[in-house]
Amino acid sequence: MASFWEPFSELYSVIALDLFKNILIATVTLLIGFVVGKILGKLVERFLDELDLNKFFRKFDVRISMSELVGILVTYVIYAIAIASALKQLHLTSTVLSVIQAILLLALVVSILLGLKDFLPNLFAGFFIASSAIIKVGDYIKVNSAEGQVIRRGLVETLIQTKKGDVIYIPNASLIKQEIVKLRHHAK
Repeated sequence: MASFWEPFSELYSVIALDLFKNILIATVTLLIGFVVGKILGKLVERFLDELDLNKFFRKFDVRISMSELVGILVTYVIYAIAIASALKQLHLTSTVLSVIQAILLLALVVSILLGLKDFLPNLFAGFFIASSAIIKVGDYIKVNSAEGQVIRRGLVETLIQTKKGDVIYIPNASLIKQEIVKLRHHAK
């Protein structure tokens, strides 16, 4: 007499065999993709070297090796295609793409926040300087070792011109943290 679990063991065998087959195909796809990517990348790089692509771009003051850059780009595009094919074989495409999308979104948010970390304090300090009229365009001031006439007061920076004619950019956040001395006259 057959046990209750016997039909299920056959089902598990079919599922395990199918999973093994998919893993094997995905692994072979990755290996072939990585080998083909490396070879094609090097071939493209050599081909572009023979066309003197780098010489052409040096005319435009481009210092990087364009043939190497294009070769690397070809290599990584083929790698990406191989990885996508392997993920599709394993039926993980949508899951992995969702994770990659979340990582890229997080990286974008972090990049924006890091970009704003210096901008926002300077912007708020610029609003403070403008509203309190601490300094005005035309004032002669001394901040630390910098001394000169205020030639522009922006929202994120203030420009002063020294006696020698040099222009100094002072971030507004730094400006409001320093002692500002207004000079009565400008000695030339």
